[in-house]
Amino acid sequence: MFADRDPTMGSLAGGRWAPPQEFPVLYTSFKKDCAIAEVLYHFERQPIFPSAPVIVSTLQVNTEKTLQLTAPSTLDTLALTHNLLSGLEYGPCQRIGHAAYFLGCDGIIVPSARHDAHNLVLFMDRIPSDPEVVMTAAVDWGTLRTKRSSSARRIP
Repeated sequence: MFADRDPTMGSLAGGRWAPPQEFPVLYTSFKKDCAIAEVLYHFERQPIFPSAPVIVSTLQVNTEKTLQLTAPSTLDTLALTHNLLSGLEYGPCQRIGHAAYFLGCDGIIVPSARHDAHNLVLFMDRIPSDPEVVMTAAVDWGTLRTKRSSSARRIP
């Protein structure tokens, strides 16, 4: 999250699991490395890598009706292939997120597209209470990008 933005604020911009302008969502992860991998992927797709300071926040959040979409059998039933979960065609995932929202869920737990962890997508107008920031830490993107480039270039 950019340092000047409230890390507990949802967005109507849309994303993999939420159609734009439908309902406010906050994309979170259960692991710090996963959250960083998700953001880094999108940053690296930009023509110019963002230079604004970024922080990663640990949140405390309570949910009551969260749909878990992580079991392989569930993903198969929903026809959520690896390509759909990691590609840039968001339509099928957005329809599933919209259905979960329509059914009154306060969020969904889904596989990460960039890491072996899971993400929690919060439907901000459905969660019983606002998330609380427990801890924040600055992210050193320069070091992360250098490590990633070095490891990607290694030949086994």
